[in-house]
Amino acid sequence: MQQGMTQQVFIFIFALILMAVVLLFGIRQLVLVTSTADKIETLSFIDTLKKEVQTYANFDIGSTKYLTLSVPNDVNQVCFFNNQLPAQDIADPVFQALLTSDRRNNIFVLPLESFQSPGPGFFIPSLTVRGSRNPLCVTTPDSLKIILETIAVPQGVAVEVKERL
Repeated sequence: MQQGMTQQVFIFIFALILMAVVLLFGIRQLVLVTSTADKIETLSFIDTLKKEVQTYANFDIGSTKYLTLSVPNDVNQVCFFNNQLPAQDIADPVFQALLTSDRRNNIFVLPLESFQSPGPGFFIPSLTVRGSRNPLCVTTPDSLKIILETIAVPQGVAVEVKERL
């Protein structure tokens, strides 16, 4: 082999290695951007819900709204929880333990594995759940469909969440 051909082989190998590194870096950045987009979509969903609840907390008692919100693709259920009442009828022991230990948050997005940061729990002031279902878990095949109703509670006014059938 001549000297020029030897150098050309090394340049070719170096170019292949450089292309592989650039390709791996690009794929890593694409995955990172997609993950960040999912987190932003979840936070946007919670922020929109929070704004709706805050708006209805200022309305007259008895005011209701049928609310439909788009949810992130990975969300299977949204659960509303009243931490003043005991949790009932929860099949998942991990979710049961989370509800028992988390005394602050009143909304949870499921599955728990998909939402570690941010989430899976969030707090929305003035949001409550009444009735026999605690937590109230709403299945979200394509969107969250709930009813918000302004109610009187001993502490003042709150917004109750009901499942829309």
